[in-house]
Amino acid sequence: MAFRLQRSSNARPERGAAMVEYALLLGVFVVAIAVGIGTLDDKIEGETTETAAEIGGVPPNLISTTLPWNTVPTPVSTVPPPPTSSTSTTTTLPGSAPAVNAGPDATIPPSVVHTQVGSATDNDGPLVWVSWTGGGSSLTFPSGNLGEIVDVSWTKPGTYQLRITAEDTDGRQGTDVASVTVTSGEITPTGVDESYWIDRDNWRPKIDIDLFNQFGELVGTGIMLEVKFTQPDGTNETQSCYVGSTGGVHCPASSVPFTSAWVDAEITNMTGDNIDSWVSFQPTGKFRLDPGPRPNAPPIVDAGPDRIIAPGTGLLLVGTASDPDSDPLTFTWNAHLGGDNAVNPVIVNGNTKTPTMTFTQKGEYVVNFGANDGNHPTAWDNTKVLVISGSITATVIDNSIWIDNTTWKPIYTIEYRDSDGDLIPLTATARLSVSIDGGAPFNASCSTIGSTSVASGVYTCTWSPGPLDVSKTNVSVTIVTVDNPCLLTIAVPGGGTTVVQPPGQPPPTTTTTTTTTTTTTTTPPPTTSTTVPPGGTTTTTTTPPPTTTTTTPPPTTTTTTTTTTTTTTTTIPIGL
Repeated sequence: MAFRLQRSSNARPERGAAMVEYALLLGVFVVAIAVGIGTLDDKIEGETTETAAEIGGVPPNLISTTLPWNTVPTPVSTVPPPPTSSTSTTTTLPGSAPAVNAGPDATIPPSVVHTQVGSATDNDGPLVWVSWTGGGSSLTFPSGNLGEIVDVSWTKPGTYQLRITAEDTDGRQGTDVASVTVTSGEITPTGVDESYWIDRDNWRPKIDIDLFNQFGELVGTGIMLEVKFTQPDGTNETQSCYVGSTGGVHCPASSVPFTSAWVDAEITNMTGDNIDSWVSFQPTGKFRLDPGPRPNAPPIVDAGPDRIIAPGTGLLLVGTASDPDSDPLTFTWNAHLGGDNAVNPVIVNGNTKTPTMTFTQKGEYVVNFGANDGNHPTAWDNTKVLVISGSITATVIDNSIWIDNTTWKPIYTIEYRDSDGDLIPLTATARLSVSIDGGAPFNASCSTIGSTSVASGVYTCTWSPGPLDVSKTNVSVTIVTVDNPCLLTIAVPGGGTTVVQPPGQPPPTTTTTTTTTTTTTTTPPPTTSTTVPPGGTTTTTTTPPPTTTTTTPPPTTTTTTTTTTTTTTTTIPIGL
């Protein structure tokens, strides 16, 4: 098609109008193209997101960065999307995942509660929940915002992972892990020397062992130590010592002689639960045990021989004393009258080993000699001094009694008197031979040891088998010997027999009178009377007689018993 353009005088205005119309059409075309391109771009992007959702996909998460628990995460800048037309579909991308931090790694002892401090934040809004895993049943949430802080403990050594996880309102999760190492630590034994002297010639090596871990805590139950004890000459022994719940053990060795001035102790093995490592007491691995200075020995004393002297005679006592450690000594003497060592203490010449004593009162004295070295209680020895005139006579006295008219009890008393007839308190035992009515003899004794009458010199010996029946008429008692510990055994020359028998005749038999009570009752015949009133009816009256009763009491019988005492004396000479 061809166009022709004609020029005329009135053509310019029309041309101008055409140019304006052309420019407007061109602008509309450009705007339409721009809008079309934007709409196409929105359509393509929306279709891509919808397709990913339909196939179950999830937009890729942002990579979380593990930061120290006290570092604030860097905010993420967001750029607003370009404006769209009112007819386009808008889809907003989810924000970033929560930023979490499990806190620093830690090392703790077994069974100790550990507090792990973590953190969790989200830039897009509040967190829905924060939780920890890896602590087992011991994991608890004591405090913190939604549980950033957790308490946890383990009983067995090992390395454990504590994981913290947080989720925001968009369903995004963040997680982080901290390592917690549970260890009993490096066990370091420490020892305290508890060695002690058994006596002057022997001592016992002993050590108190405690086990500490690297946290300064006592390590307790379930550990067995093998401790080797070695003497200076190389002799050794190994003891197994169990560490109990108190955290330590007192481990002893066998006793050693005083010539072993020291003993080394070392742990050669350690077994049990939760032991990671151990170190010895010292760099040498040994701990030296020493009981300290040898014990000081008490003095050795001797009070001298026993003596027999006359009253009023001066007696030189000769004591000896020595000290193994050459300590200076002080001396003490005292005397007690009476074999029981408790009557009338007498203090005599003091600080000397050879005092002279004069005894005026008769009897047996216990004389004590003591020496003191200033380090021990006084060491004592004793001697006996018997003060008498002439010889001693032992007398057996019959004190038998009737129990009743059919039995009697033999009782005899032994008295010790000197030639002046004075009773002598002393410690003695009379050895006796006893027979009943001339039958086979048997041995018996009468001892003054422990007798309460020791100070008087009179000692009662009671028949031990019990009462004899009336058919036994006597008991013969023969003194065979008299033993006196402070002197010689005193033999009794022939004779020395005393007959013990019931005193006189037995009590008369008690007469038993049968009691008879006689009762007599007398009943007279009844009395009858007849009365006839004038002009009336005849009346007859019968009166019963009175009854009389007589009672006769039984006779009374009285029995009297008489006792007689017989005394027999045997003289026993004693050589001085």
